[in-house]
Amino acid sequence: MLLLRESLAIFRRNPLITTTVIFLIAAASMGQVFSLGALYPILQVVASDEASNTPSSNGAVFVQLLSKIGAAPTLTNFLLLFVVLGIGYSILNWFADTFQGIHLRNFESSIRQELLETAVYADWLYLKGLKHGEFINVITQEATQYRHVVKYALITFGSFLQFAVLLIYALYLNWKLTVLGIFIFGAGSLVLIPILSTTAQLGHYATQLANNMANRLIAALRSYKTAKALSLELYLVRSLQPSFREVASNYFHQGVLISGQYAIMEIIAFVAISTMLFAGLNVLGVPKADLFIVLVLLFRALPQARNGIDNYHRGFGSIASVQAVRRHLGAAQIARERQGGLPVPEGWRRIEFRNVSFAYPADEPIIKDFSTRIHRGEFWAIVGPSGSGKTTLLDILLGLLVPQEGQVSVDGAGLEGVDLPSWHSQFFYLGQEAFAFAGTLRENLMWGSSRHLTDTDLVSALRAAKLDHVLDKDVGENGCNLSGGEKQRLALARLFLRQANILVLDEPTTGLDAVTEKEIFESIATFFKGRTLIMVTHREELTLGADHIIRFTEEGFRIEARTSASPVRAE
Repeated sequence: MLLLRESLAIFRRNPLITTTVIFLIAAASMGQVFSLGALYPILQVVASDEASNTPSSNGAVFVQLLSKIGAAPTLTNFLLLFVVLGIGYSILNWFADTFQGIHLRNFESSIRQELLETAVYADWLYLKGLKHGEFINVITQEATQYRHVVKYALITFGSFLQFAVLLIYALYLNWKLTVLGIFIFGAGSLVLIPILSTTAQLGHYATQLANNMANRLIAALRSYKTAKALSLELYLVRSLQPSFREVASNYFHQGVLISGQYAIMEIIAFVAISTMLFAGLNVLGVPKADLFIVLVLLFRALPQARNGIDNYHRGFGSIASVQAVRRHLGAAQIARERQGGLPVPEGWRRIEFRNVSFAYPADEPIIKDFSTRIHRGEFWAIVGPSGSGKTTLLDILLGLLVPQEGQVSVDGAGLEGVDLPSWHSQFFYLGQEAFAFAGTLRENLMWGSSRHLTDTDLVSALRAAKLDHVLDKDVGENGCNLSGGEKQRLALARLFLRQANILVLDEPTTGLDAVTEKEIFESIATFFKGRTLIMVTHREELTLGADHIIRFTEEGFRIEARTSASPVRAE
């Protein structure tokens, strides 16, 4: 029932395409029965002891078909008809498989795109807690398994449909012999129940193992430099070996059980055919033509039943992947960032925090009763120990986090009611780790820009950021071909191109030498004089030019106005 429910949910995603695929599968199933049915008059002619080559009433439809095209009902013509119908069935089946493949390809691509879109449009609190390894596994491995579930469901439907149509024709020809074959097949298949159940359990467990392996691999890659610096490579490798073994062992056991299913089904098929031959000839007295065609039909039908059962359990075993995809989609959709609202004018004059308090889930408030006003063009520095709430305050200002109490407003309009994209379009954000995509400098500079930028604009930005590289330089994955300072300068060049009204800098010079740090701030001072600057820093000397300083302490925070004789305190 679970696989059926998931199949119906998949059908609702794209009913027209899915209906077309099902129709083609049904047409191919009927084509197979019709082509195999053309064997009946051939077998009757070959097995007949009479001089006449005219088949009985069971093959009359094919006689009529030949007469309509002006051909005599001879063995040669029946053979030609059988070949033509077989070719037609093969082409129809090929077309059905190709169309199904196109549908599965588009389905897998759309699932991955939907996973990515729902994640990036979710709020920051959801993204902050997102496990990168698990998400990578879901968008790569589990999305593929989701496609396989669709594939298995379609194959299961097609297999059972072909089994049913072939069985009905066999029952029509000789119901006693057909029932005997079904009974033997059904009784033998009971042996498969524990094997199929264990295979399904291993399939569910595979998703959990893959997620664990991906999370551990991401953590290992992030600790690679530390491992190299301390010669802990062997420890790093050993920490991942159990995950590799568990995943490989899981797939190995699934493979053994699936091979066992095929072996048992082959044994059942041999027993069923032998028994039916003996009973048909010596007990039931079935005519040879009927016996042969029933055997052919069942020989084609029983593997279809086996294929249907096998794919059903493969699909059922991969349901955990579908549930993982659905879980991520559902959580991201619930956490979807608010859309719409009043646009924030570019000429705003004042940002106000009024009694703002914020706490992360299951944690104490990290910011409590924070109030202040930031006027356009001011330089605000935020200092304090690690974990005191500095970055959280920036996230609230950006609208990435929504305070549980209080309000942040721009010229009196609360951020909870404004159009966030219009607010974000006025920002430039530079964090502790500047990002760089695999590609050229040109591609990295143009990323996220809605303006038409010429090479002259790009080169000017690079020179202003004191980054002396050609635009076609390959920066490598995550900027591996650039030093830490060069990646920060690349981010700075993007800042010059964006021409933002508000600069938000979160420890932008962490890990950089004093010379590079000085050059970066000189460039910012030159290009963005008179713009609003809000900076988190742990270096006291960088706060010297600030108009106001927000100091976070263990007791709370205090706001120091450089133009005031005494600081403004808040606890």
